Amino acid sequence: MFYQVFAAYCKAAEFAMQIQQEMLRPWVNPWLMAMAAAVGSGRTEPAQTMRKRRLGNSEALDTRYKSARTAEGAKIEVREEELQAHKQLVEAGEVRVRKEVVTEHRTLEVPVQREEVVIERYAPTGEPVEEIRIPVREEQVTVEKRPVVKEEVTVGKRVVQGTERVGGEVHKEVVRVEREGDVDIHGNGTGKG
Repeated sequence: MFYQVFAAYCKAAEFAMQIQQEMLRPWVNPWLMAMAAAVGSGRTEPAQTMRKRRLGNSEALDTRYKSARTAEGAKIEVREEELQAHKQLVEAGEVRVRKEVVTEHRTLEVPVQREEVVIERYAPTGEPVEEIRIPVREEQVTVEKRPVVKEEVTVGKRVVQGTERVGGEVHKEVVRVEREGDVDIHGNGTGKG
């Protein structure tokens, strides 16, 4: 079992090396041709230095490729701010309910009676009277005021349900995929898990 796993690992490593060489070929070949042209035109840089640079560049690319391999399957957490509303009771004002006295003029229509003297004349029938006194009366109106309860006012509070719209600026992270070179990218970036 161990030999089978080791053989599969060796095969995968060999395949990875072939992929690296294929990836490097489009960059290295034009560079080598440019260097050969530079040497043919009389530039002073020796061929050994060019080979060392080429090997150094491929080692750097190997290191980048290995670090990219270790990043495969890594997860990036994408965060976003959310708005949360908190409520607290604050004093919005006050209402004062009080009584005050207002003066206004009112009139009443009151029926009243009074007496009148009626004098009638007749032919004399007996002894004459010198003087007659007849008291005359009339109703006199006086005004009296007294308080009367006309209405009662009840004062209380009630809770009215409403909706208030609040808002604010939030930050959110987005994933940007940047391409360098001829790289195919598959997937829609919406996978979860």
